[in-house]
Amino acid sequence: MIPFSYVIPGVLYNRYMHDTRSQQVVLITGASSGFGLAFAEQFAQLGYSVVMVASDKQRLLSAAQSIRSTASTRIYSIVQDLSTPGAAMLLYEKVAKERLSINVLVNNAGFGTSGEFIGIDYKREESEMYLNMVTLTLLTKLYLGDMKKMGNGKILNVASLAAFSPGPYMAVYYATKAYVLHFSEALGQELKDTDITVTTFCPGPTATNFAKTADVTKTGLFAKKLPTADASARVAIDGLLANRQVVYDNPKNHFIALIIRLLPRKFLLQKVAQINRR
Repeated sequence: MIPFSYVIPGVLYNRYMHDTRSQQVVLITGASSGFGLAFAEQFAQLGYSVVMVASDKQRLLSAAQSIRSTASTRIYSIVQDLSTPGAAMLLYEKVAKERLSINVLVNNAGFGTSGEFIGIDYKREESEMYLNMVTLTLLTKLYLGDMKKMGNGKILNVASLAAFSPGPYMAVYYATKAYVLHFSEALGQELKDTDITVTTFCPGPTATNFAKTADVTKTGLFAKKLPTADASARVAIDGLLANRQVVYDNPKNHFIALIIRLLPRKFLLQKVAQINRR
């Protein structure tokens, strides 16, 4: 038994590399870049049929075509903005029209905002909260119902190392990721006596478009060389296949998550504020 939630990259991934997964379907949100694209590429390599979902049509179609050129499984692309009310049901209905049963749900779509809370655009934070929390929750509810009928399934919810701390100057983003972690852990406990698993992925800063979108490229967390999305996604998939409850992208971030729980709250808030202040 591996004592940590971090799984050595490739151990389980390679075990499943040659399995025939053509009858298994994974749905991935935010699949046109970053973690989402890495998940799509790697699940396709494992033999899963992949449903790629994103709001940027051109980027999504290009990414899907790139995977089709190297994968031997079916790749579907669905353009859907998931940051608005009703989006989860719209996506669910689009997938149903394709007559696809989803065996693995990857709730990856999300983004962050930064700066003083009072100065951040109202509509942008509304979309951030809807995408990061509401759509994730509703998609989980919709596909969990289908998984219950099938008798099995897997759910991977992408949170962040930020889930373990309040985040001054990124207050809403940190709070949304704490929600994802707590929601996923609670749901996993409810499902512990079933063949449906819920895994939460809590990566640290990674080389994706997140920092640029959130305008935090010059903060302490991102002003250094970062791990790639490909490497981190492989760890997440390994953890999912191993039925891990919480997965970290490396042992260092697992240790940081443990330390955060022990730090005095006032000191923690001061340090995070210092890191996040641009």
